[in-house]
Formats: sequence, C-alpha cells, structure tokens
Amino acid sequence: MEELLNAMPTIETSVPVVEKLDANLFRITVKIVNKGMLPTYAEIGDKVRFVSRIKTEIKLNENQKMVSGRKYFLRNALQPDESEEYSWLISGSGTATITTGCATTGIKEIKVELK
Repeated sequence: MEELLNAMPTIETSVPVVEKLDANLFRITVKIVNKGMLPTYAEIGDKVRFVSRIKTEIKLNENQKMVSGRKYFLRNALQPDESEEYSWLISGSGTATITTGCATTGIKEIKVELK
C-alpha cells in the first residue's frame, strides 16, 4: 500500500521567476512538473470528462492588471516527469497568487511579490 501512495502524482511548482521589465511591468514565469510515478489522471478521464483537468491560475490584486497571458490555463494529464511552463506580463505592484493542481493532485499556491 505504501508503494502505491509513493507512486501517486505530485504536482510541484518551480520558484517563480520575476523579471522587472519597466517601472511597473513584470514578467512572471512558473513551471509545473509531475514528480509522481503515475500520470495526474488516467487518459480515459479526457474522454469521459468527469475528471477535472490541471488548472494553473493567477489571481491579481486591485493594483494589478494583466497585460499579456491568460487568467488561467487548463491542460490534460501530466505524465510522470512531464512539465509545463506558464508566463504572464503584469502591470502594477503588490502580491499576486498562482494556484495549480487538480482533484487527484491537490492544489498548490504560491505568492509572488511584485516590487
């Protein structure tokens, strides 16, 4: 039983890379990877549509505005050691929050300070 638990999918996120492009303009880049030995969910989940896909979302505060990128990204299963990188251009300062995960992996949250 312990072996199965250790093989379960585990989403890890890299430390966000924040590049200051201008006085109040930042590029945030984050990479997510499945560190487990199993995919985040079985492929049949894509066909039956009862399994939630992996969602990576950025939540901005009232002082921030998205210049480029999407509020959230949905993707199908991540295979073991497979990764995906996301990037946003944000105008403003303060704290932004990035969440990523799905029902089978749990949700991870990262706070990013733009200053």
